[in-house]
Amino acid sequence: MSSYFSVGDARVRLLRDGHEAFPAMYEAILAAKTEVLVEMYWIGADQVGRRLREVLVERATRGVVVRVIYDAVGSLGLPDDFFAPLRDAGGSAIAFHALWPFSRSFRVGRLDQRDHRKMVVIDGQRAFVGGLNFALQWHPVSSGGAGWKDDVIEVSGQTAAAARTLFYKSWKWLTGEAGPKDIRPLPRSPGAIGIFTSQRGGRRNLRAELMRLIGNARRSVDITNPYFIPDYRMRRSLYRARERGVRIRILLPESSDIPVMQSASEGLFDKFLRRGMELYLWRTPFLHNKTVIIDGEITVVGSFNFDERSVRNLEANVRVRDKLFAEEVTKGFESDLAGSHRITLEEWRSRSFTRQAFESLALSFRRFL
Repeated sequence: MSSYFSVGDARVRLLRDGHEAFPAMYEAILAAKTEVLVEMYWIGADQVGRRLREVLVERATRGVVVRVIYDAVGSLGLPDDFFAPLRDAGGSAIAFHALWPFSRSFRVGRLDQRDHRKMVVIDGQRAFVGGLNFALQWHPVSSGGAGWKDDVIEVSGQTAAAARTLFYKSWKWLTGEAGPKDIRPLPRSPGAIGIFTSQRGGRRNLRAELMRLIGNARRSVDITNPYFIPDYRMRRSLYRARERGVRIRILLPESSDIPVMQSASEGLFDKFLRRGMELYLWRTPFLHNKTVIIDGEITVVGSFNFDERSVRNLEANVRVRDKLFAEEVTKGFESDLAGSHRITLEEWRSRSFTRQAFESLALSFRRFL
């Protein structure tokens, strides 16, 4: 299990993949004394989803406040009565922008907006934020899962309190219920550790923060992302960084769970390679990490994909300004690169014309993916 790092008055650690993240989150939930909040894009109707439900029910039966938001599209296979045991135990669960018109969270004008966050908040003091969902795909292969690669960041202090505030903003939007009276306003300045979201302007806008970090990069930008289709402004930020001499390395999956997304992403490879960006492909299991490291000093981990849908969805990423923590995260990135294949421009241009044509077609529909 990864070690904790002290950053200001908070502690932070990176949990890699399901074999580290799931046990840590279950342990934290079972240790909760007052409140467990789960905001999750995908909860599977499988052994992972059932285990989550089991630990939530255990806490609810002991008087702990348990509230769950799950996305109606991301958790599409979840039976309507899946959370009945939790409700019977005194907990609550609601779908984000339900697809059924008679559901209280149905929003006809918002069906295209999804809750893509992956957050667990314990007692307002510990928060887990990342790209990992509670589904079998992230469960270790040795235990019957697919072993998808992913990163989860655990953080305490005011960032955990801020994650709680974000949860209750979503909760009020869906239910009309006001949050607890002890909810803290989001700090005006994120500080050394801060949580960012695609649905808030100003200092906490995630896309703006990423562009600012890339725009200020002096030495390096290391990105791991499964659906890398940055819009024009984000691409321009990356190109300008390369013009300043910044080394840019991007780690992507060789094969995606969404083939059309893979093709759309590949439609940009030629442009990236011509500008000297380094592209690496991870073969298997599927790479789902969403992590950025800037200059070996700043780390960003969460749910944000470099695509246009992530600008519309609810997302959550944690940014950490700490060199020692960044060095630890970079070790994992370097290890992943060592197990990946680096693409050259010559190699990439040798692919078939049919493949190139499909990539161009998929890229032209990127706003709808």
